[in-house]
Amino acid sequence: MFKSRYRFIIFFTIIVILLSFSGGSSLEAQQNDELVSVAKKFIKQANIASDKLHLRPRSERKEQEYLAIIELYRQALDADKEHLCGDQALMAMAELSEEIASYLRKFRYYYNAVEYYKQLAKTYPNSPHHARALVRLAKVLEQPPFDPQSAITAYSEVIKHFPNSLSAREAKANIVRLTEYLEKPSLVDEGVLERQITGIRSFTGLDYARIVIDLSAPVTYEKTLMSSSSLVLQVHEAKLLPKLLEQDLALDTEGLLKGLNFEESTKGVRFNLKFDKIRDYAVFTINNPDRLMIDLKGKNSETLETAANKIPTSDLQTDNSLTSLNSFIHKQNEKKLSLMRALGLKVKKIVIDAGHGGHDVGALGPNGLQEKDLVLDVALRLRDIIKQQLPEIEVVMTRDKDTFISLEERTAIANAQSADLFLSIHANSGQSLDASGVETYYLSINANKEELEVAARENSSTTRNARDLQSLLQRIVLEDKVLESRGFAQIIQGKLVTGLGKINQSAGVDRGVKKAPFIVLIGANMPSVLSEISFVSNPEQAKLLQTKEFRQQIANSLFSGVYNYVEVLQHGNNIVSAKK
Repeated sequence: MFKSRYRFIIFFTIIVILLSFSGGSSLEAQQNDELVSVAKKFIKQANIASDKLHLRPRSERKEQEYLAIIELYRQALDADKEHLCGDQALMAMAELSEEIASYLRKFRYYYNAVEYYKQLAKTYPNSPHHARALVRLAKVLEQPPFDPQSAITAYSEVIKHFPNSLSAREAKANIVRLTEYLEKPSLVDEGVLERQITGIRSFTGLDYARIVIDLSAPVTYEKTLMSSSSLVLQVHEAKLLPKLLEQDLALDTEGLLKGLNFEESTKGVRFNLKFDKIRDYAVFTINNPDRLMIDLKGKNSETLETAANKIPTSDLQTDNSLTSLNSFIHKQNEKKLSLMRALGLKVKKIVIDAGHGGHDVGALGPNGLQEKDLVLDVALRLRDIIKQQLPEIEVVMTRDKDTFISLEERTAIANAQSADLFLSIHANSGQSLDASGVETYYLSINANKEELEVAARENSSTTRNARDLQSLLQRIVLEDKVLESRGFAQIIQGKLVTGLGKINQSAGVDRGVKKAPFIVLIGANMPSVLSEISFVSNPEQAKLLQTKEFRQQIANSLFSGVYNYVEVLQHGNNIVSAKK
């Protein structure tokens, strides 16, 4: 009897202990969920405040306003005990601190930015912001009061963590440059770095060429078209990295670009470009990292000269002209069918672009799903279907493995290959976990706030400076493939909605055909669209996206859109009137 009672007491005690552990664990999990929710709320509030601040001119922004927003992000960081979203807060805090230092000339805030970038890299090693944080850290360390040795260390971390990326290539060049300066005490003491040209790359086809000049810092330049086959570009206050003097550019002279020479002087670096007769060209800059871009269009390309002469120069000066510019180009396009459809031309080559890659993971799902892996898998499936069903069409991939390809290189590949279609595949992410469906974009400047937010996320591996506004507008507004791209987007969108809706009603929600200034579409010489195939941030869709069956259905739907568009082109139908 005693033993039986004793056993019962022991058993009861064990049950109570186990229940207390279970209850405690459940309570702790609940508390963690609440903290994550609080952190996200603070981030949302801070994002809204930041957006409002950045709508105002720099001259009207106050230090205290920046600090108030940084404090909101700090509260989000404090609430992020599980390290789930604090990287977003740290990235924003660092960038805002940089702005205070740069715009308000209060350089002490560079120290704050350094600490935030270091904390992000240390605490969130798997963050999609990790690579950018390391690169920005190094860049900040090159600002006054100038710490070249620490900058070298930061660049070394970029190479260590992302060895095959474009950022690593830039980091290696910057390490060489900084090491040289450490060997010249007088320059180090001045705390000033010369603007250096660290690399030169070219992509050329029979009727197109793109030259990319890698820079250590932003530059100013002058361009002079000497003739229809010669261009001179003077980059001011710049020096050549010594190794470039011995570099073999290995130009493919079978293409449009026939020669590229450069020489250094006290005024900077002068580039002399020789090419077959061209009809159009553009020069513009991109930063993070800094690059100078030159696009050439051959004599067989459709000219933009007539359209350019019809737009008053004054219309390209301010943001207020966006509506009138877009209205002008819309009216011009509505007057005629595209040349491709009018002549019933065939599609012989398509370039499929799997977004992101390498250190640029893209959007992240709650189940660990990475956008870069998802879109590559779908792109490869689409390639295989096209090869099987349309063997007469050549398929070119911008990437067929997990590698980083810069945005400007993706467009250059399509142009250099003289592709007839360009399809960029991405996955979406929303602030709300309930966000679902598909949407397809074509290039335009007349975009609403939501469309611009999507473009900003997909453009995150590059950032354009305000000084590039005019040239950027010219590249978009004068682009002669906008109308055809819209038609291509309408067909792709319709097939995705129908195809995915058969499997999951939520996944097939039609979010519409939209327009936005995606960097990857700028300068494309063919109809080009960017498709957001699903929301990885939606838990239900994230589960579906991990299955082979759903990914195959996405690829099938994209193929159906490509096939339908090819048929429309061959029969000369009017896509413009197609139902969205």
